[in-house]
Amino acid sequence: MEIIIRIEGGSKVSNGSAAIEDWNRRRAAKLGLRWCLGTWTVGLMTVILPVVHFLTVPSCFLGGPLLGLLVFRFYRHSTDIITGKGSCPVCGSTFKIEPQTVDWPFYLKCTKCSAEVGVTRD
Repeated sequence: MEIIIRIEGGSKVSNGSAAIEDWNRRRAAKLGLRWCLGTWTVGLMTVILPVVHFLTVPSCFLGGPLLGLLVFRFYRHSTDIITGKGSCPVCGSTFKIEPQTVDWPFYLKCTKCSAEVGVTRD
């Protein structure tokens, strides 16, 4: 989905655009569950290792749900920016927004003038 973004730096404002993908609760829960099951799989695979399994198996089985919950909480309200561009409100130079996972608002540094600019959804 393509959206208009608002870029603020100092007292000046400019606009830009970004292609985004929002994370919903269901998608975040699926990712958290995959991390939990992956951790349990590692725990099962280490059962055959002598001595090491006394630490890894309990750690993986107890840590799996915790890791899954942390992944879910991190992604449930996040947005993936696929690509984006805008202009610095301070110096006017155009810059590219790299792919990243963000929570709104987020801050970037202009590559030309090094001003910190805030980016919000418009």
